Amino acid sequence: MQKALTAVIVFLAALLCTTCNQGDGSGDPEMHQGLIGAWYHGTDLTRIGSPMRIAGLDITWDVISGRGKGWSAQWEGFITAPASGELTFYGECERELSMHIDGEEIIHVGGDGAPDSAIVRMKKGELYPVNVRYFQNKGGTPTMRISWSWEGKERTTVDPGLLSFSEEQAGWWNYMPDSVSGKAETLNSEVVPAENRIVYYEPGRFGGWPANNGAWAWGNEILVGFELGYHNADISGGHAIRDDLPSRGALARSLDGGLTWQVEVP
Repeated sequence: MQKALTAVIVFLAALLCTTCNQGDGSGDPEMHQGLIGAWYHGTDLTRIGSPMRIAGLDITWDVISGRGKGWSAQWEGFITAPASGELTFYGECERELSMHIDGEEIIHVGGDGAPDSAIVRMKKGELYPVNVRYFQNKGGTPTMRISWSWEGKERTTVDPGLLSFSEEQAGWWNYMPDSVSGKAETLNSEVVPAENRIVYYEPGRFGGWPANNGAWAWGNEILVGFELGYHNADISGGHAIRDDLPSRGALARSLDGGLTWQVEVP
């Protein structure tokens, strides 16, 4: 009887301990570095695009890595306080930027790009929910930078090592870490010879987005869909197609395994 009673007490103590540790996230082994979110085709967080992770809060998107002249994005996660007391956060950007900590907006850089700052009381080592939003509603070079300072510490960019997001947040945004895709390296693979071939080229015209239109292959026959329009060298980023002239879908067909191509307009 005494052994049974002891077992019940141990079980209840273990259950109580487990209940007390749920939900605080402090011991979560599945935390990822950076912040997670998505970019949006619209300039007002509409028409969501693909998941987007950022490693830090000092970013300049160039023409290649940018999303065009008009887009927006938001990221969430946690920020670990580097010190106790009052910390000053500073926000700078090309267009518009906001930052929320623990559900409260502390920084809002308006459309004129004027810097903003705010003071937040924090406790060293504690995790605080954070949300960062960026709006690129015109052309230019998309840039954002969030820095901080506190007593005894000069202003510096927020330490990327103090930004994190949970496995649950990663799942909500359908984020797949690079380590997951890296598993493909362990599969059986075969190296085959390949060479680059021009499928379509005509001066003054634009041909692109085959991934949006599809590709099919039957032996040596290959059919690729793409968008056919007029070229526009847009140095501010985005797709180099003129939106003031007509465009249409087109097909490119090869009968010799991709060596030569013939354009067809259905």
